Amino acid sequence: NVTGVQTCALPILSLHDSNEENITYKFKSYETSLSVLQESNVKDIDQDLLEVYKSLEFWKFDIISIESFSRSLFVTTFGIFIKWGFFEKFKLRPQRLVNFLTKIQQSYYPNAFHNFLYAGSCLQACHFIIYKLQLHKFLDEVDIFSLLFASIIISVGHPGLTNNFLVKTSNHLAIRYNDQDVLENHHLATTFDLLSISAFDILSGLTVLQKKQFRENVIFLILGTSRNRFCEVLSNFSTAVVLKAKTKKQNILKNLQKFQKKPFMRMIFIAVQHSYVARPKEVYLKWADRLAHEFYRQGDKEKHVLMKISPFMDRTRPSINAFQI
Repeated sequence: NVTGVQTCALPILSLHDSNEENITYKFKSYETSLSVLQESNVKDIDQDLLEVYKSLEFWKFDIISIESFSRSLFVTTFGIFIKWGFFEKFKLRPQRLVNFLTKIQQSYYPNAFHNFLYAGSCLQACHFIIYKLQLHKFLDEVDIFSLLFASIIISVGHPGLTNNFLVKTSNHLAIRYNDQDVLENHHLATTFDLLSISAFDILSGLTVLQKKQFRENVIFLILGTSRNRFCEVLSNFSTAVVLKAKTKKQNILKNLQKFQKKPFMRMIFIAVQHSYVARPKEVYLKWADRLAHEFYRQGDKEKHVLMKISPFMDRTRPSINAFQI
């Protein structure tokens, strides 16, 4: 898996060195945000939003360091949605988005790693990759919306424990989802249950066909983050795009028109999922430390119930370097 990520995801995640001159997409201005904020009940975030708005196209983005820590997911989401014009394109109701984000953030556990800050970091990484690759030329607006939205809910309701642990301990989530992609199904069910309630329904402005496309995309993307599907996703992408491009000495993106759109979106999303490993060193080390703490917490639980401690999760044998790409 590590080799697969290096082969497929890291070329995407190295885009912070690419040339800005040929990027043609023009984002909405910050001034656009003022009217959007007036339609919501989020108080006094204009300065936070301005700070974040200016940094969203930089790979050194560090959501952990945002001064208004508790509102970082809000301002990152509002900033990115405003830039892409989603409030106009999909008739998003600002107050419903506030309601939705409030509930989603509350649904994230206070884990060291899989928390609402990780969601915000993934959201910005997704925005950055779409922008740098100019994917608006390849994907339609619903596809882009789906990718960004899936980043927000990528680990919602995550208990800080792996699927394998939940299944082995007969956790209620494993029982509910029949041991199949437990966490991924839980993220999706939590999200779409919420969207089914009017006060949280941010999709009301989409057409029936757009809603169908959106739901199919989000399900496809989130399920693709499961370890059970990981090797398959990487193999398909590597064979269809990366290796072919290398053989013909072409840029990866030149093969996209002949490549199915959804598998490419799924590969982009896996790059988003692992984006922290390619951040600048000072940002990456924060996330690596957080992941280690979450792993050790599971190792403690495994030790308590007399299970074999999973690889990298024994705090008496620190191995941060070993579980990083």
